[in-house]
Amino acid sequence: MATCQLEITPEDFFRSIIRTDGSGGYAIAVKDQGSPSGFTSPLTCPDGLTWKDIVMMVYDSTNQAMKTITVT
Repeated sequence: MATCQLEITPEDFFRSIIRTDGSGGYAIAVKDQGSPSGFTSPLTCPDGLTWKDIVMMVYDSTNQAMKTITVT
């Protein structure tokens, strides 16, 4: 899985997904991935999965947001 090899730090991840309203309010940015179809297979990364691997699998670097799916 290609996303297992991407590089990101916890600080990069935090700074990318946290949004502020400028008045002390903070929230996590999410990107809806639509229907859960296609997201039902178990993770298939090799042994030795790291926190970076896990973060990159749920991080949309293009939109700087967390990926989510809609449960129906």
